[in-house]
Amino acid sequence: MVSTVSTSADGRISSMGARLLVFGGLAALTVALGLVGFSAYLPTHPEFGRSFPDRLFYSIQLFFVAAEPVKSGGPMPLALNVARFLGPIVTASAVIELIAAVFTAQRQQWRARLSRRHVVVCGSGGDALLLVSRMRGQGTTVVLVDPRPTDEATSLCRRIRVPIVVGDPTGQAVLRGAGTANADTVYAMSSSSVANTSIAVAVRAVTADRQTPLTCFALVPDRDLRAALLARGLGRTGDRGFRLVLFSTDEIAARVLAQNNPLKMGTTGKAPHVLIAGLDDFGQTLALEFARRWRVHVNLRRPRLVLTVAGPDATAFVELLHRRFPSLDAVCDVRCVSTRLTSLVDEHADLLEAADRVFVCAGDDVTGVKIGLSVLRVLRDHQIQVTVRVGDHGAELDEAFHGERGRLFDDISGSLRIFGALDEACRPDAIQAGVAVEEIARSLHDEYIAQATANGATPSDNPSMEPWEELIEDLKEANRAQARHIGEKLSAIGCIVVPAFDDKASFAFRTAPDEVARLARLEHLRWVAERRAQGYVHGPNREEQMHPNLLDWDELPESAREKNRIFIRALPAVLTGAGFQILRIHSPTS
Repeated sequence: MVSTVSTSADGRISSMGARLLVFGGLAALTVALGLVGFSAYLPTHPEFGRSFPDRLFYSIQLFFVAAEPVKSGGPMPLALNVARFLGPIVTASAVIELIAAVFTAQRQQWRARLSRRHVVVCGSGGDALLLVSRMRGQGTTVVLVDPRPTDEATSLCRRIRVPIVVGDPTGQAVLRGAGTANADTVYAMSSSSVANTSIAVAVRAVTADRQTPLTCFALVPDRDLRAALLARGLGRTGDRGFRLVLFSTDEIAARVLAQNNPLKMGTTGKAPHVLIAGLDDFGQTLALEFARRWRVHVNLRRPRLVLTVAGPDATAFVELLHRRFPSLDAVCDVRCVSTRLTSLVDEHADLLEAADRVFVCAGDDVTGVKIGLSVLRVLRDHQIQVTVRVGDHGAELDEAFHGERGRLFDDISGSLRIFGALDEACRPDAIQAGVAVEEIARSLHDEYIAQATANGATPSDNPSMEPWEELIEDLKEANRAQARHIGEKLSAIGCIVVPAFDDKASFAFRTAPDEVARLARLEHLRWVAERRAQGYVHGPNREEQMHPNLLDWDELPESAREKNRIFIRALPAVLTGAGFQILRIHSPTS
């Protein structure tokens, strides 16, 4: 068997590698001392062979039993004396190390298999390890399934006491070995969208007989595949024991960045001007996120957001935006600059000067930081914030410019910000929010604000009209519950939710039978069940745990029924705003 010595990312030899080097060195030393010792000893003992093969054979025997020439004892050369004691010590140490390794592996397997209410993370990349580390930091019991664990993964998991199950996570036997049948949550964090989907299928099979629900979060980096699968997930009903959530670290990170950089009106009443340089998945999602968030301001009679996107594919991206989101013009004044990012500073300095904020989303971290610094060099006379997206180590790089304990570089008047996308996205709470549900829930809330504003209400007299970021968690969760139930309601009239693909295809509810009335009734039943599960009861006024609308549909006041109908009528527009649309596939069920 050939052993290999691995090193960590920073060049340090692993603990296992160090032990292998020690054992190898001692074994080589034993053989060398044996050869030297037997060369001096055998000439005085002619009954034993003295050739080099004989001396090598006798030296190797020192590891297992006493070599024939030394069994009779007597005076021996120092080198041979050392070798005959060192050989058995090396052998015994190696056996003990092997037994310990086998015992440790078996103990990890049993720990994983016997775990309960734990989290299983499947993957071998840095994002999987970052997620494992953060969950352990929160006190969560975690099992890592890794087909080829690196030294970094092994060292980290040993340090934070996380068992590793080595094997292909798409295999049901491997997942059973990780105790998946008894887990609360599974994260599929492979770099392949198809592999993570396969992991989800295997998890569903392993947990088919469970009585308690399990949630599987699957990383699907491919934007189009994720949108298609998300839509199918929204239309799926009948399986309450298994919940699948598809996500992208780019989408999560873009949402976090937009949330951390809220857009506000200027002191002169002018709408902000945002420039996004780079239109990979992250840059595209960030542009959509800012547009969606500004919709609330438009609802409040404020001017359109000026959004400039720059990159080689800027024109194609803007055309795609308008095809998928025909209402975008009502929210944003979208401008495009088709250019290489490396030419942006030299050829379009005027656009940079017109922007209030610049977000650089380059394909690689080095290029992004260089562009960000170049932008600030050109705009040194302007007060403008430039944010550069990097993959990971964003916190450390930002510390180099803004560290309280002594920064390494000039922070350029606090204008340069480094945003680590992987650092922000690989957080359990961010992933668990659920991208599709979260987007639709926010669209529902935006629609509610629009309707309330049209009726003359303001946030001062209606706290439910606060922007999503400032909304209390109970109201956010109420919107999420509505979003999760949309697919089940639409299936009752033979419809499904699909990614937005045709801006010319409009959807209309049928009037015979009255589909709006049917879905409004189903929405009311869902709401009643939700409120009663929370301990609410019927009462004449809305106070504490009482609500006047906790009644059967037929007993409900007409004004309350109409609120449910308004919600249903708004569904096509709400889904369009979140990037989806309704498609009728068959006649409604009875």
